[in-house]
Amino acid sequence: MHLSFRLLLALGCFLPSLGQAQPLSDAAIKRALIDSSRADYKRRLNRNCPCPNDLDRAGHRCGKRSAYIRPEGEAPFCEDKDITPAMIQQWKSDHPGE
Repeated sequence: MHLSFRLLLALGCFLPSLGQAQPLSDAAIKRALIDSSRADYKRRLNRNCPCPNDLDRAGHRCGKRSAYIRPEGEAPFCEDKDITPAMIQQWKSDHPGE
């Protein structure tokens, strides 16, 4: 077999996958929903402590001062367990092909 034919054969095995976006994993969707929730909280309320592991303006860990821990008010998503399978399915239906 000639080298160029083998090269074309090898490329043919990989080319169909080029340009085709792979669907996001459930873990990636969870991360996107959490990141979006945290960013939305910061943007809307101009506060830096949506989640316990975030840092306040002084660079200190938010911990018990975070909105996630406080029982009243906002409830941003901070952990994977906050995202339900129904939320993932809704995201997939809202973002077909992603």
